[in-house]
Amino acid sequence: MNAPKHIIVMMGGTSSEHDISIKSGEKVLENIDRDRYHVSTIVITRDGEWIFSDAPSEHIEFSRAIPHLHDMHLSLIHISEPTR
Repeated sequence: MNAPKHIIVMMGGTSSEHDISIKSGEKVLENIDRDRYHVSTIVITRDGEWIFSDAPSEHIEFSRAIPHLHDMHLSLIHISEPTR
């Protein structure tokens, strides 16, 4: 069997849609097939800070995570609501 693909789910942001984005990202995390995907997250705070997590108990400021991300083979899933 192939190794799980590594993906990053991004959520949050500085807009008024921050809370909706967090809830959408959490639903993705709850329902994703962990046998097929190794999942990391990037949460963007309301202040625009990017927080990387490779494990539920690990949270790293994004600038410190860049060397770690550089070595990964990643796919990016972006889920958003269309603007009206």
